[in-house]
Amino acid sequence: RAYAPLRSPPNDGEAAPTIYDRLGFSEDAVAKGLDAGQVLEHLGTRDDLVAKFLKDNKKFDQAKAEEEVDKFMMDREMVEKYIAWEIKKKAPDFQRNARDEAFSDPSVIGLYAAWLVGGAGLAYFKNVIAAPKFASGEWEPLHIPVPSWLPGQQPREAMEAVTSLGDAFHHHVGAGHFLG
Repeated sequence: RAYAPLRSPPNDGEAAPTIYDRLGFSEDAVAKGLDAGQVLEHLGTRDDLVAKFLKDNKKFDQAKAEEEVDKFMMDREMVEKYIAWEIKKKAPDFQRNARDEAFSDPSVIGLYAAWLVGGAGLAYFKNVIAAPKFASGEWEPLHIPVPSWLPGQQPREAMEAVTSLGDAFHHHVGAGHFLG
């Protein structure tokens, strides 16, 4: 691992920039216990992080991205997880391993198969079996009577009036009586 030293040796009487100067954050703006060298090595500078936040969050403007980066750097656990993710992504066979890991689990393959078979089966039933039978009149729509004593039910007379009004409107519109 190549870590930047916390302080570089001075040259010609000038104080060399600290790791925090190179990182773009003051020491107080970084979570306590966070290794600034690892942040710089794996995540880059503050400007790099702001650019990543802007790229990943299209709705952010520059000020919002800077504000979120500043909050992010105060969350040690999240920064360390992000560093671990970046290290993992750099592994030469990361993508192949991730793909193999997902598809080596039989339950994942079974779930995909169930969704495909279920979706195709429902589409087949709806389009090939049910639709022609409803269209020919061989099957009629199913009407399930709902007891009026269930909470939220309207009195039967009101429901029948609404239904008959709707049927009348549908009949007239369907016949073209309301069209000009």
